[in-house]
Amino acid sequence: MKISLNWLKKYVDIEMTPEKLAESVTVHIVEVDGFEKSGIFEGVVVGKVLKVSNHPNADKLKLAVVDVGKKKLNIVCGAPNLAEGQIVPVALPGTVLSGNFKIKKKEVRGEMSYGMICAEDELGISKNHDEIIVLDEKKYKIGEPFAINDDVVLQIENKAIPHRPDLMGHLGMAREVAAIEKKDVKFEEHEISEIKVDEKKVELKVSVEDEKFCKRYAGVVLDGVKVGQSPDWLKNALESIGVRSINNIVDITNYITWDLGQPLHAFDAEKITGNEIKVRFAEKGEKLLTIDNKKHGLDSDMLVIADSKKPIAFAGIMGGKESEVTDGTSKIILEVANFDGYNIRNTSRKTGLTSDASLRFAKDPDPNMVDLAIHEAVSMLKELASAKVVSEISDFYPKKIKPWNVEISLKKLNNFIGVEISKEKVLEILKFLNLKTRENGDKLEIIIPTYRRDLKIPEDIFEEVARTYGYANIPQRLVRGEIVPPRQNMELYWRSFAKNLLVASGFDEIYTYSFTSEAMIKRLGLNLEGHIKVKNPVSPDAAYMQASLIPGVLESVELNLKTFDEFNLFELGKIFYTYDTSEEVKFKEGMWEGSKLCGAMVNCNPRKSKGGKVRSESFLKAKGIVEFLLKKMGMNDLRFIHLDVHNITFHPGRTAIVQVKTKTDVKLDQDVFEEVGFIGEVHPVMLEKFDIKDGAVVILFDLDFYKLSKLASEKQGYKEITKFPSVTLDVAFVLDKKVSVSEVIAMIGGAGDDFVENIELFDTYEGKEIGKNKKSLAFHIVYKSSDRTLTDKEVHEQHARVVGAVKDKFGAEVRE
Repeated sequence: MKISLNWLKKYVDIEMTPEKLAESVTVHIVEVDGFEKSGIFEGVVVGKVLKVSNHPNADKLKLAVVDVGKKKLNIVCGAPNLAEGQIVPVALPGTVLSGNFKIKKKEVRGEMSYGMICAEDELGISKNHDEIIVLDEKKYKIGEPFAINDDVVLQIENKAIPHRPDLMGHLGMAREVAAIEKKDVKFEEHEISEIKVDEKKVELKVSVEDEKFCKRYAGVVLDGVKVGQSPDWLKNALESIGVRSINNIVDITNYITWDLGQPLHAFDAEKITGNEIKVRFAEKGEKLLTIDNKKHGLDSDMLVIADSKKPIAFAGIMGGKESEVTDGTSKIILEVANFDGYNIRNTSRKTGLTSDASLRFAKDPDPNMVDLAIHEAVSMLKELASAKVVSEISDFYPKKIKPWNVEISLKKLNNFIGVEISKEKVLEILKFLNLKTRENGDKLEIIIPTYRRDLKIPEDIFEEVARTYGYANIPQRLVRGEIVPPRQNMELYWRSFAKNLLVASGFDEIYTYSFTSEAMIKRLGLNLEGHIKVKNPVSPDAAYMQASLIPGVLESVELNLKTFDEFNLFELGKIFYTYDTSEEVKFKEGMWEGSKLCGAMVNCNPRKSKGGKVRSESFLKAKGIVEFLLKKMGMNDLRFIHLDVHNITFHPGRTAIVQVKTKTDVKLDQDVFEEVGFIGEVHPVMLEKFDIKDGAVVILFDLDFYKLSKLASEKQGYKEITKFPSVTLDVAFVLDKKVSVSEVIAMIGGAGDDFVENIELFDTYEGKEIGKNKKSLAFHIVYKSSDRTLTDKEVHEQHARVVGAVKDKFGAEVRE
């Protein structure tokens, strides 16, 4: 973005040098990338036409003798307005003009020409090639470099001010410079109501389909318009910031865009059907030819300006070719509006179109700036194009934005900035920032003008005071006060812990999409009602937010099996669903968010994966990983309860619920366990649905990590290693198949008081010898005391107590 020093001086008296101005703007407002002097045409000097004669070999050419200071040049020229005594710009040999046209000493129809007397198009000032430029002899000296507008232009990256749409115009930047220099801004407010109708001839109808995407739209019809060249001051102003002059109508809209930061557009009213302007979304199949001669297909989410029949412009981006102002235009519709920034950015991305207008609307400018912009535009059109207002102004503005208040404490302000700034100084700074105040003791109530939409909270005001006061004026000092270490986020800690442990155990972490499709949900036999549907999915494959990590993990298994036969992988991520659970986080009405840890151990090695024994071993290995992880997280009391599933997702014989002990109920004299997930072998039918190789063994575990992070503990119990010997006794119990190993181990540990040091299952058996629906579990039980050597009598008494407890609890028999 370019800012002209001469333009700024329209609003504020600036006495600083260009270097000092650039430094001051960088320190107080926004970084200046650099500055340059504009208006000087390199290789072009001021000359005086001394003599004009006819070309001997061409009727339309003339020979001119031109004084360029140090010498006189013979130049061949075809301009009809060439005359003796004129002061003209002369391009010398070697000069490169607009369009990369290089001036050379050359022969023209038998006569040598040593330069060129320039027209406006040759210098890039405008498209005018009808005649050469004739200069005012009072303003130019023969032989000096030619400059149409001696100026200094600041180069500013507009990405550096995304929150300041007011700085996208010279008025906004002038306000800031005035605040730094403690000077007043030469500026008058105007309202739309001040514009008077000269002669009412037509009625302009304006309708807006959705006020969310067009907060304001003002339009007016002007007749008697004379399209022509702009005056030099207007051309020079635009030229200084790199904007080419087109004609007086377009130049006026461009000038106000760069002056106030409020875009405008003019339509040829004779090309508009029905004196009607509609701000609506495009209909599928509609097309629009823009002023750059490119035709665009329109989508239903693109906001357009239309007449009663067709689109005539992309709202806030670019006008249409069919309604543009031309030399023959005599009546125009002037548009000054405020469009939604998000929609503008989205349409720009889809069409590839950007413009000065779209860059400004993308930052959501102040709708109230429409008043000043349309007032200035109408005034300039009357003065420079002889226009007359022939309609009432149609102004759609349903929700007018009004100034708001922010209350600050002077004490907090000084604490925040780190230096004592007097109340008088603060009030002075706020005054020059155009922030009106009301005093209330130590408090100040700041009235925020609507163009400062970035000022919402006290800290915003503190920043304004600090930057205007000058960061360089704030002394450096060490941090004072108590330094409090941040509270550790335990969920993040345990997430990192679990990931590192699983990776160390031979797992690879994966990341899958947070969205899924209806087809995938049905593929797994899940309920659609529990899933959150996305309003605007990027594709049907991402129509729902994932309520489980299992689909993504199984898809990753399918993909990796194309390369590997054995691997382990896991994902720790978020899930989203519509049913309520008290443990999860509610993030929106009727919607909840959870955290899951889902892992898969995969074996598709033909030599290893055949037979029930290998499948059982795979399950036990996965169970061991889960047990290892949970115990490392401080959950030592676990149990795995067989889950008799009746679906095609998991194997009915190798699926278990994982439970963690949370407390002991003293009244009932029993431990309380909470379910934290499950582990199971994926059913062959489900593997087939995912095109997973026949014979593959896939063991999945799915754990509620939100619960685990709450139950986890860094406290690890310490038990002194005893110096006394231990005694190991073996026992085998015959009991009901439904009794789990973890239940038996828990009973042995509870009955053994403090003498049972370790319990190890070393054999399981099922067969005719022990009866139907029975199984045999054989254990090594290690007995030891921490303070003495146990006698044989004590060991056997304790062992008998353990065996008796298991018999009584489960109706077990000791297998001989």
